[in-house]
Amino acid sequence: MAVSTDCHKAQQDFPKVLILKPISFIAHVGEQHYASNKFTFLKAYDSSLPLHQFLSTHSPSIKAILASVGTPITADILQLLPEVGVVVTTSVGLNQVDLPECRRRGIKVANAGSVFSDDVADFAVGLLIDVLRKVSASDGYVRKGLWATKGDYPLGSKLRGKRVGIVGLGGIGLEIANRLEAFGCNVLYNSRKKKAHLSYPFYSDVRQLAANSDALIICCALTDQTRHMIDKDVFLALGKEGVIVNIGRGAIVDEKEMVRCLVHGEIAGAGLDVFENEPDVPKELFELDNVVLSPHRAVFTPESFMALCELVRQTLPKTPILDTMGLTTSFRLLLEHSSKQSLSWNLSTQRQHYKAVAITEPYCHRKCWTQPNRLAGVLKERDICSLCWKPLGGEKVGIVGLGSIGQEAAKGLEHDGCNILYNSRTKKSSVPYPCYSNACEVVANCEVLIICCELNDQTRHMISKEVLLALGKRGLIIDVGRGAVIDEEEMVRCLIDARRDRR
Repeated sequence: MAVSTDCHKAQQDFPKVLILKPISFIAHVGEQHYASNKFTFLKAYDSSLPLHQFLSTHSPSIKAILASVGTPITADILQLLPEVGVVVTTSVGLNQVDLPECRRRGIKVANAGSVFSDDVADFAVGLLIDVLRKVSASDGYVRKGLWATKGDYPLGSKLRGKRVGIVGLGGIGLEIANRLEAFGCNVLYNSRKKKAHLSYPFYSDVRQLAANSDALIICCALTDQTRHMIDKDVFLALGKEGVIVNIGRGAIVDEKEMVRCLVHGEIAGAGLDVFENEPDVPKELFELDNVVLSPHRAVFTPESFMALCELVRQTLPKTPILDTMGLTTSFRLLLEHSSKQSLSWNLSTQRQHYKAVAITEPYCHRKCWTQPNRLAGVLKERDICSLCWKPLGGEKVGIVGLGSIGQEAAKGLEHDGCNILYNSRTKKSSVPYPCYSNACEVVANCEVLIICCELNDQTRHMISKEVLLALGKRGLIIDVGRGAVIDEEEMVRCLIDARRDRR
């Protein structure tokens, strides 16, 4: 009994992770998967106290918040929780989080990264096929016995050859594009910036995209700039044969205008997983057989639940707030750009586990962290402190080893406005980046060094004391190759010295 009492007391003393509302995937997989000797969950929804009183009572012990898409994390809530250092969301989108307030308070924000990308992409293409081929409508026709009494159902339209415009060509958008290409579609896109490494036609104006598309798939983030971006003009440009699929956020679309266009036949159909005022859905849509409706479930499969469970299980105990070792795993750290655009960079690194190590900057204690399955947001996390925050664009990034992984890293960084230079065994005539014959020359011309070469006798301890000193205290080094490429003892010494100087 004494042991049990002691354990219970110890758990009471653990840092608390606040959950404001029930989170579906935790209920699905079971809370036992999150048992930890680092923290305990504190469920506001189980308390009979008013929320304001509950938060005020427990605020000293609440170090982190775990939130889902339907849980707004507002400035008023954060004001009551001065000890919170990290907000982890189980969604990809962050529109429910007050990012400016988090930045002002120095609170880190993490999302679910690419966990849902495959499932959402599958669902988006499924909705498009359903609307075009009238799958759900035909099912209802048969179930009502109308096939026998009224004959064949009207024909649908084939997917192959369709011009499909994707609004938001991030991680999910790219997965959708890959699937559509396999179906023989012509992919076009609109995004904040043109992707230099992609051959798809780019349209800076979403109306022009709609005018040149047979279908639009919406998968961008909801921001002040994208709210009601899909408006009357876009629908008119899409035309009477056009179809819209939304797996982003409901408020990206002017829902009233979309309903009017559907009712009056000004667009051909819609596949909708998200709505502007969930869970309320415009009743007019219930009567339309050219509309396929889903209750915001594109991201959820048993497999994605388990993957998200694993990410949260690894992440929460190892966030700097809950772990004195300062390890952060799996989720992408995000901050809001000064132009109110979320910083996010996601590079697929399938089938490998990568380690990223950052040399300490003088104003900000950099973290060493391990991230399974994805090298995501490493550089974006560079300036997480407001004292030394600056955008990634314009950085000179040196890549050691410009093989397939190095080239993928270069593409993502180039998209974010970085200047790429590299060192490799041979000069790559197919790329425009400056080539340097050794690592010392690279670091003399860059602020960030990414190691993605293989380990051999020539590369062992190639990143030596001289290279690290040349990179300097303002430099950042990321190793996604092999640990022995770096002289680890010398790197540790540099990290310690830089941290000492910062103090």
